[in-house]
Amino acid sequence: MDFNPRQMSGGFQGAERQLGRENCGRSGPIPRTTRAGFTLVELLVVISIIAILIALLLPALAKAKAVAEETACAANLEQIGVGMDEYISESGYYPGAEAYISGYIGVGCIWIPRLMSVMGSHSANLFYCPADPIEMQWVAYKAPTTVVGNQLYAQDNSQWFWGYKAGMRFMPIPNAGYGNGPGNYNGVPFLQSSYGYNGYGAGLNPPVAGLPGWGLTGWVRDEASGWPASAERPELRASSVVNPANCIAVADKFIPANAGQSNLANFFATYIIMPAYPYNDPTQLNYPGNVHGGDANVLFCDGHVVPMPQTLLLNANPLNPGGRQMNAMWNHDDSVH
Repeated sequence: MDFNPRQMSGGFQGAERQLGRENCGRSGPIPRTTRAGFTLVELLVVISIIAILIALLLPALAKAKAVAEETACAANLEQIGVGMDEYISESGYYPGAEAYISGYIGVGCIWIPRLMSVMGSHSANLFYCPADPIEMQWVAYKAPTTVVGNQLYAQDNSQWFWGYKAGMRFMPIPNAGYGNGPGNYNGVPFLQSSYGYNGYGAGLNPPVAGLPGWGLTGWVRDEASGWPASAERPELRASSVVNPANCIAVADKFIPANAGQSNLANFFATYIIMPAYPYNDPTQLNYPGNVHGGDANVLFCDGHVVPMPQTLLLNANPLNPGGRQMNAMWNHDDSVH
């Protein structure tokens, strides 16, 4: 077939004339169909889909947050374990839980300041679990001050034996005999710790006077305190822990759900942990915690950390199923008492 430019030209011109006839009587460009926006039904469908996605994602986000908090808590306890190992390497003894601090605050926590004496002042944040209320976080060092004639901060290094050095805030333990009401020391809120120390173990009959308790020593003897020797114990030698991998040292402490700032006035500060047997603490403030989905992170004397159910930790009664094994975990001699 021969190509004829004239025929091609006529074809284009014919098409143009046909379009001209179809658009006859119209002015301007050909109008296009447009929409003003979504209909109400479409908007409701989109909102419903978004709501469903949020409902699906929130539990996953909450779970991820809980896992992150539990991981951070375990890391804190591992560092506390490193500090305890350093303290033991220097002294040969476990720090003990509490003591009568003559001339200052009466009965006070010593295991935290003693560990901080080797870990450094920056280690205060390690004693706060991020799963606990933010009010449980505290600062150990501030400018020295006095409160109602009693020193709230160490003014010098005279209490260095207990771990307190100049400028460090004392950690008194509630005791009505020293004018301390629930949650405060002469009107000043107690420092709260997320973790408790296994000072007393789980024994129905305590050891004879002058020997450490079944745990890692609760009340440490101070010859100058005037308290009877039967009420106080010497620090526990590190070599006395028969099975460090099976002996509880520190764990998450039970924190009441209402332990926020508004309720600190009714919240006793404690720095120890105990099983339900044989103590049966009605306040539960000395019990291991359940902050991690019913579990507490537990630091053992060999430095490893594992989560354990609170119900399991409390069950130290040898007569209960599984009680004998848990009873031994609380005692430094790895025996049932």
